[in-house]
Amino acid sequence: MQYEFHSWEKEALEKVIRERRDIRSFRSEPIPESLVWKILQSGHLAASVGFSQPWNFLVLQDKNTHRQVYEHFVSENTKASQLFPDAKGETYRSLKLQGLLDSPLHIVVTCDSFKNGEHVLGRTSVKEVDEYSVCLAVQNIWLTARAEGIGVGWMSIYDPVELPKILGIPDYIKIIAYLCLGEPVWFPEIPMLETSGWKKRENIEQLVFWENWSETKKNHTNTFDTINPNLQTSEASSISERRHSIIPLSEKHPSKKDSTKIEESNKLLLNNKFPHSTNQNANEFNRATFDIQFVKDRLDEFTKPKGSLGKMEDFVLQLASIQKRRFPKISSKTVLIVAADHGIAEEGISAFPSSSTYKMVYQYLAGGGAVSSFARGVDAKVYVADLGVDHDFQEGTALLGQKVRRGTRNFLKESALTLKEVEAALEIGKNLWAEIPETDVLSLGEVGIGNTTCTVVLTALFFDLNFDVLIQNDWIGIGTGVKGDLYQNKKSLIAESLDKYKKENGYYKDHIMELLLNVGGLEIIGMVGVILGSDGRGKAIVLDGLISTIAGVIATYINPSLKDVIFVGHLSFEKLHSEILQRMNWKPILDLGLRLGEATGSTLAMGILEQACRFHAEMKTWDEVNWF
Repeated sequence: MQYEFHSWEKEALEKVIRERRDIRSFRSEPIPESLVWKILQSGHLAASVGFSQPWNFLVLQDKNTHRQVYEHFVSENTKASQLFPDAKGETYRSLKLQGLLDSPLHIVVTCDSFKNGEHVLGRTSVKEVDEYSVCLAVQNIWLTARAEGIGVGWMSIYDPVELPKILGIPDYIKIIAYLCLGEPVWFPEIPMLETSGWKKRENIEQLVFWENWSETKKNHTNTFDTINPNLQTSEASSISERRHSIIPLSEKHPSKKDSTKIEESNKLLLNNKFPHSTNQNANEFNRATFDIQFVKDRLDEFTKPKGSLGKMEDFVLQLASIQKRRFPKISSKTVLIVAADHGIAEEGISAFPSSSTYKMVYQYLAGGGAVSSFARGVDAKVYVADLGVDHDFQEGTALLGQKVRRGTRNFLKESALTLKEVEAALEIGKNLWAEIPETDVLSLGEVGIGNTTCTVVLTALFFDLNFDVLIQNDWIGIGTGVKGDLYQNKKSLIAESLDKYKKENGYYKDHIMELLLNVGGLEIIGMVGVILGSDGRGKAIVLDGLISTIAGVIATYINPSLKDVIFVGHLSFEKLHSEILQRMNWKPILDLGLRLGEATGSTLAMGILEQACRFHAEMKTWDEVNWF
């Protein structure tokens, strides 16, 4: 066509349209004034009915004004949240719906319907077209800002009478859009409201009618890709259908355990014959030509004293062995957080309520958690698997796995899980490899209020540690920061639990299934499954802190060969973690005093592993530099 854009111009236009996002988290750096004018000029170049140009732009940089608008938003948002009942309301209250305080610049886009007189060309019949014209200016602002790397958030929760008074806007001027602008913390690949399950993007074919309101047409152009990029396999659609329903498990109450079935399942597990992922390629991983001696020799031949890069050289050797590569690489990194709740939390053992678990899941999905920031820093993708969160996430939420049940039972009163629930959690964990993209290294973490208490009990039973030993060595940590009566209650509950489930020394190493169904938790069992499912894949797994480490202990006891693929990301602030690492002869990559969990330490550690690969690939040997 005569006036068609060049292909690169069309690609740029498509890119800015596709990647425009409603931003809620901003950096505080000011936007250069020249760029502000450029963005505003784009708004002014919008089409308008009758060339009326009915817009004005109020630019707000004063933080006191931002605070006033924020306080007004909070008041209105509280009212709005009451309009959404049940799970929808819980989801609403978990979302960050504005960036009023962190964005450095606000632009209020207004409409003056009187500036062109009573009669305006094109507005004689439809009086609202001047407001529609202002919407075009808003879109121009948004797209131009995106092209310049500036994020825009539309704050629409306000009283249309009160907000103009706060801002000193005349009564006859109407606010069309209140926009927050600034450099974003990140541009999400998928809109936040879509990943949180609030609403899916609708199919264009269902929105377009041809000639009459009942006639639709199939779109054969493949213009819109509707495939979920998170899923690798042909089972993706069935996985998506399953993940929002609890697995239907028919079994006796756990207090009426069938010891024969448990023993049979335990034997299968310890013989490594328990059913696992249907991925046919997993056990075919092999590079017959790999020679570890080449890697060792090259490390010694670099232009440095032998061994002077310390643990970095050990990391290279381990990664080379895992990947069966002379030059190991970490070009793709994935973070997997397994989430579940714990019945024991009802006993008052945490500084935070159980509802914090699902709220944190929303934070990860929206990219607002600490691990989200760390993951962006090391160029990793974050995925969350729900195996037992006590919350009904909305259909369409970007979660992996499948909920086994809404949290475990209170193991102080009864066994946490049934045998079938444990088996299901293991299987789901193994199959999570089919739901994440191909990766060189996996940072494995968890979230679940009460899981530190659960882990202490698991560890004590597995390693035959009595309560007095735990107390003498200060191995019952503060978890989420408990102190005072909460901390004393936590210790008392652990003592009672150990009395309830204690067996003769060595018992639980031979009866792992019984240990897991007695105590849980679902996220720990899921992580055990993930590690077991890595067998034969040639993937490095970086464990996070105390909770993911006990999952690693159990998994490598079941399959000792998997110890070779394990890295420990960091040494937790929890003192019991150090004891476990010593018993397993595992050395942490980092020691930063972290105790957050949520794959934070393991994600930071992936960056260290990547640097180990880089120096090995890029550094020169004495022969290569030819100094002598």
